[in-house]
Amino acid sequence: MPLPDEDSVQLLVRWQSGRCAGCGHPFHEDVVIDHCHESGLVRGLLCTLRNNAEGTAPARHPRWLRYRALPPAVILSVHLQYGKPVRKRLNQLLVNFQDSAVQG
Repeated sequence: MPLPDEDSVQLLVRWQSGRCAGCGHPFHEDVVIDHCHESGLVRGLLCTLRNNAEGTAPARHPRWLRYRALPPAVILSVHLQYGKPVRKRLNQLLVNFQDSAVQG
């Protein structure tokens, strides 16, 4: 659970540690901010391949059934409304995270 003064966006990026929430592999391409199209809430960060699969998978597909029920944002008790401010902040943090991983 995020602390009152903790940045929820930063928590999500740090918790996923450069890995896709759908397959667990390190990001090798663009990172997609996955969100529920009904509620508008961010669920987690996916690689492009898994984001495309999530959007076309049958509703009862085991991988996506688990992911939709318990995505990273729910695990972390993070409530982020998808939109330009969150996209901008996530993209900024992801660039910083990837830069530090390369240097580290």
